This record gives sequence, C-alpha cells and structure tokens, in this order.
Amino acid sequence: MTLRTASADQAEYGALLALVAEKRARFVGERYDKRGVKEVAVETASASRSAKPNAKMQIAREFFTSALREYSDWQEKWWREAIQNAIDGGATEVRCEVKETQAGVEVSCDDNGRGMDERTLLDKFLMLGATSKTTASGSTGGFGKAKELLVLPWLSWHVHTRDMVVYGSNISCTGKGEECETEPAPMRKGTKLTVLMAPDQTTGAAAAIAFIGKCDVPGVKFYVNGEPVKALFKKGEPVREFSDKAALFWNKGKDRFPGLMLVRAQGLYMFGIYVPSAIEGTLVVELLKPSIEMLTVNRDGFRDSGLRYEVSNFANELAADVTSALKKKKGLIREKFRGTGQFEVSESDLEAALLKSEGALLPDKNTLSLAQIDDLVRVLKDAEGWSKTGRMEGIEHGRVEEELETFRVSSEVASAMLTDLEMKGPSQVEAALKQLSWQPDFFLVNEVEGWHVPKKFYPRGMAPRTKQLLKYWAELCRFVLIQLGSRQTYGVGFWFSDEGTGASYIHEEREDWLVLNPYGFGDPRDENAELLSLADKDDLAWLYAAAVHECTHIADGVSYHNESFASAFTKNVAKTSGKLKQLTAIRKAVVKR
Repeated sequence: MTLRTASADQAEYGALLALVAEKRARFVGERYDKRGVKEVAVETASASRSAKPNAKMQIAREFFTSALREYSDWQEKWWREAIQNAIDGGATEVRCEVKETQAGVEVSCDDNGRGMDERTLLDKFLMLGATSKTTASGSTGGFGKAKELLVLPWLSWHVHTRDMVVYGSNISCTGKGEECETEPAPMRKGTKLTVLMAPDQTTGAAAAIAFIGKCDVPGVKFYVNGEPVKALFKKGEPVREFSDKAALFWNKGKDRFPGLMLVRAQGLYMFGIYVPSAIEGTLVVELLKPSIEMLTVNRDGFRDSGLRYEVSNFANELAADVTSALKKKKGLIREKFRGTGQFEVSESDLEAALLKSEGALLPDKNTLSLAQIDDLVRVLKDAEGWSKTGRMEGIEHGRVEEELETFRVSSEVASAMLTDLEMKGPSQVEAALKQLSWQPDFFLVNEVEGWHVPKKFYPRGMAPRTKQLLKYWAELCRFVLIQLGSRQTYGVGFWFSDEGTGASYIHEEREDWLVLNPYGFGDPRDENAELLSLADKDDLAWLYAAAVHECTHIADGVSYHNESFASAFTKNVAKTSGKLKQLTAIRKAVVKR
C-alpha cells in the first residue's frame, strides 16, 4: 500500500477522493494545514508485486504532529480544546491530571458532563473535520479541528465515555478490525480523555493552571492534579464595542497578564494579543457572536476581517495613547441607514454612456462639450429612479426612516460637476460615471460622552437646512473622487466628537465612510453652536478642503496621517484646485433642489 496526500487547492485532491469513492483506495484521514486548507490522506495499492497483501500501512507521526505548529503555545491550547469539549458537554466539574510513567507523560481531562453516545464518538469526535456543534447550539467550538491537537500527535490515547471506551495509537485504533470500534466499559458520567505524550514533547499542570486562570466560567469547578483552581478572571468594566461582534472590557485589578489582551468566547480564553505593558490591569475582548464565525479554524486569530480591522485599529490607538484609547464613553452611537438601492444604473446603461464619451473629449481642453454632457446625463437620467425619493432603513435597529431623500445625484448636479472639468482620458470618464450612478448610505456616529444626538440629525427628523448641508457634503465628496479618478464607493454621515475635528474618514467592515461634524469645529454640547452654513463663504471653502482631505484616504488607500498621506494630500490639493465655477454650480443645484 502507498500513502498519498493532497491539499484541497491541488488538482490531485479531487482525484484521490474519486479513488476512495470507487473503492480503489482507502480513506485514511484529513486535516487542515497551517493555511487552513484541508488536506486528505488515502492508501492506494502499490505497483510492487512484492508487497504483502496483509501488510499494515504505517504512517509517520510527523504527518500528524505538524498540527502542533499550527497553534501558538500548543501546551496551553491542548487544555483549551479538552476543557472546551467538557464545558460544551455540560460539565460542572473538570479534573485535569498530569503524571509521569515509564512509557511517557500521561495527560488527562476528566469531566462529569453528558458524555457521548456511540454514534457521536465514532462519527463526530473520531472523524476528522466533523463536529456535533453548530453555531446555534451555544457551544464555543464547531470547527471539528480540536482532535488534531487532542489525540492525533501523541503516542497513544483512549477515550472513556458513558459505558464505552476506544483506544488509539496515532491514527491506528485497537479493537476489531482496522476501523475504530468501541469496547464495553464500566458506566461513568461524562468523558475522560487520556493521552500519552513523549517526555520531550508534553504539556503539563502549569499550562493547565495558566489556561484556566485566564477564563471566567463561574458554573464549573476545576481541579489540577487534585488541587482546586479558579476560573474566575472577571472581564471588568466595559470600554467599547467592536461593531456587534465583540466587546472590550478592562479589569483594573492586579496585572496578572502584563502586555497581553485576552480574547475569549463565552468566558473561555481563545488567544492573546500583545499590547503596551504600560496598561494597568488586563484588557479582555469577549466575542458577541459564535467563534466559528469570528475566529480562524485553530482559534488563534480573527477570521472576520471587519473585527480583525477594528481590533487592530484599537491596538494602534493603545500604542499611540493608552489613556485616550481606554477612555470610557457613554451614549455612543454607530447607526447605519441603508437606502433603497445603490447601483441604480445598470452596466448596460453605463456602457452606452461610455460609448458616447469615448474619443469625444475636446482635444484643446480635454473636457466634455455641453452636448456630450447632456448625452451622458440623459443616459443616466433614463435609468430607473434617477431622482426618486426613497427611504432609509436603520439596519442596526431595524428602524425605517422615511422622509430623507436618498443620495441619488440629480441631473443638475451632474451637469455642474462635469461642465469644463478636465478629464484625463476615457478612464476618468468611466470613473465619473461610476460615481454619478452611486447612491451613498448614511452613517450616524456619536463619540461625545454623555451627549445624546438630537432627533434633527436622524433621517426622519432632519430639517431642510440640515438636509442641504448633508447633501452638499455628499456631492462635494463625489466631485472630489471624480477629479481624482477614483471608482471607490463611499457613504456619508454626521459625526460628533469632542476631539475638535470637523470631519473624519472611517473604514469599517470593508466600507468607506466620509462623515462630517455639522458644527464644523464647534462643540455639539454648546447650546450656541451653529451649523455650517451654505451661505457662508468661509464654511464653503472649509467644506471643500475637508472633502479633499477625507477623500484622499479613499483615493490613495492611506488610512493614517503619516508622510504618505501628506504627500498624497498635497498632490490632490493641486488636482482639485481652481474649481470655483463647478463648486458654485453644485451649491446652487443642491439649494434649489
């Protein structure tokens, strides 16, 4: 027999599975490599005539011990997987034991939970890639990967659950035949997993104590080598939320884990993130959604890109200023409102508009003629719902906000933007059409502690003057992105902060938002603060400068205010200067509407 392996991203993977389906090969097992890609192993008949038909295939331990390299600090994570299985099985008492024997180090996790029936033991626990847990079950796991760390790398193992026991050595199970079968055993409550580890590659009692000490599972008693250990490390005071996916807490007690922020799921420690050691106490991130949705398959990192981005940004804030990053803010609002549709213009309509513009730029000024602009606007205007008033839905709370006109650009605004606007060829014309057909969503953000956003800034209660300001801001951002040749879509909104900043760029869940403080640099808590005015020349000039600043983040892909941003912003100021005629026309069209 010959052992053949292939990854799911290799052509041979399907061929091996086909051989198994045709009973021309025997399925050995599957695992996930360090990239999270599934790998399968099968046995096929050897071409050699000298092979003994009854010979048993031996698989090198290295095939399975590579799982250890996929976990950071696997000694602690072994206990995580074992204890999590116990808790998911309803255990209220978990006993961890480590003892040296002549054959090696015997490590066990014994719980008083529900245990497993025979089908669950053989078809789920002992089947690579399979799991009995679901996102709706309330369990912490659900990846079907834990067994790669729990049993496969070790010299031998056995599981005693209810009135059954099964033994194994690497992947070879002792029992009847080559398949794993259970043997009768004295009835017990729960499950006891025991593995034999090599003396030079083992976990220990200290690792078990370290893991349990990072958890908060008040309903479960833990013992390590007979001594009680508490899993009562409290999360502390709330600091902020990362969308609706995780919440950050601050345990200001004794600094038990200096330089480490704990990430937990239902109180169980998953992994740690390094943070500045100057923080007094311990930061704890508690997942609000199932770990199978938020974490990688080995649960040593974030799978969800939005959550990963937010936590990474917070870590950067900590590095810059610990005090500000940990300031608790009450009354925070981060509410998004979706419109009735975004790409209201079909691709065929866009192609028709491009055909009209291609090769038609005036050679002397590299601009579109009035007739060409009329043709482009007519194509867009004929598309469904050019200026239809829609409604916006608050997706965070399921609230429907009517009466706020969605941000479809009007034909008057489109003409105002394109008239006498220099284009850098058909590609910029295409980018302009993409922007003109785009309808931004609305984002309401409050970061002022103890201050509540008045109803006049919500879609339903928005006054005409406030609507005009918001609409003008949206169109300024559109106009700037057209000039910069950017096809990136965006959303707009109102943003209230006590940091003295008039506008901001937010990247969240793969979406770009350009948000404006309607008071400019004014403090919203000041009763005498006035809204930015479209009748004030200074306010208009500042709004355009702010739009160029914030759009630079999108157009040039620079999130932070560093040297790269300074260079890009300077370049973009030059590109967007001298547009008084277009800006005046845009303002006039917005106010008229």
